[in-house]
Amino acid sequence: MKKTGCILVFVFLLSGSRSQILLQINKDSTHVWHYSQGDEFNEPEINTGYWSYHFGWGRSIYPNKEQQYYTDGLNHRLNNGTLALFAEKKTLTKKLIDWKNEQDSIIEKGITYGPNLREFAYTAGMLHSNHTFTYGYFEIKFRMPLQPGFWPAFWLYGCSPNEEIDMMELKTEFPNRLHIGRFSQNPKENLTRKGPFKRAWGEWVKINGNLGAGYHIVSGEWTKDHLKYYLNGELIAYSPISMNCPKYLVANIAVPSNNGPFKPGPPDSIMHSGDFEIDYIRVWSKEDTVDLRVFAQGRTDTAKSIQFSSMRNTGRATYGPKKLHKNEGVSLSVFPKENGYEMTVLGKKIPDTNFELLDESGKTLVIQPLKYGLTAFNFTMDTKIFLKVTLYNRKHSLMLYRGRITQE
Repeated sequence: MKKTGCILVFVFLLSGSRSQILLQINKDSTHVWHYSQGDEFNEPEINTGYWSYHFGWGRSIYPNKEQQYYTDGLNHRLNNGTLALFAEKKTLTKKLIDWKNEQDSIIEKGITYGPNLREFAYTAGMLHSNHTFTYGYFEIKFRMPLQPGFWPAFWLYGCSPNEEIDMMELKTEFPNRLHIGRFSQNPKENLTRKGPFKRAWGEWVKINGNLGAGYHIVSGEWTKDHLKYYLNGELIAYSPISMNCPKYLVANIAVPSNNGPFKPGPPDSIMHSGDFEIDYIRVWSKEDTVDLRVFAQGRTDTAKSIQFSSMRNTGRATYGPKKLHKNEGVSLSVFPKENGYEMTVLGKKIPDTNFELLDESGKTLVIQPLKYGLTAFNFTMDTKIFLKVTLYNRKHSLMLYRGRITQE
């Protein structure tokens, strides 16, 4: 049974004050992101004021020939601060689009996709935000399932014609790679040159690591003039592009068919995908404001360590300028816990340096090496603590007090 007293305090503090900082500390610059919204999945039920269970315009993406029907919470399980999304082999007859009649035909751009009432071979889980975003830094901490044939993803989409930012698409039989992509309203922007040929922007990024062995963090940075894609703090892709349509945020597990995108589907013998485990989803903004829809509670004490995975190679079309990679550094964020704080440090290489925790008088309480992954600080919320670290010859200081993390 989870404690709820601290969680209620955190909700009050986060919705009524400016709080939480994520620092991207590069060798040539420092960028500050402010926590905007998110979900730590500490509650016993999905917050349906924030999330929906399906697209609204459909229970599956029918042009992709996907096999799943997104259920109303039946393929979601919350436990101990973690959300599991999963797919199950289960034949059911349902309407593809809820608001259409059963006998209606599904027609899009002159193509008929069959009747609205149809048979689905699988059920599956999705989170779909009820509101849109314009720009930000989007994080998911996850562990992928390893049963072959399934298609977990974390992405943004919106507008008509559609714009899409695929921060992560996985194929569960390939735990050492992830797919990144994007689709602009301008068709010309969706093509990139590879040698003498042009093809769609986006590709598989191979990594040294296993996305199903422990937790990993995938992040997407969306600004008015570029997109950046990160795995565990390492920049893996870059696209200079202006995509300005407001977009919904989605995390889901789909079931491809044997003749559609991300084929093949799962073997007939597999009845369950395994769990697409999500520890949290966080959205950060360049603006120092807090949205009233924030409901990110304090972290539970069941910390889930972050496995290290480094990019092995990627194509020139998506890699971006070498200078970006040469100058990239680390990201550092601190989040409230039930009995203190939790610091997350990510990056391809963590510099050999120390961090300090000091009290209000300037007395050093803790000094220890900065390390990759999670570090917990167990202090009462009413104690003012200052976190100080020097990286790339620049000093940074955060104040931790009453669940707030602010830059000094």
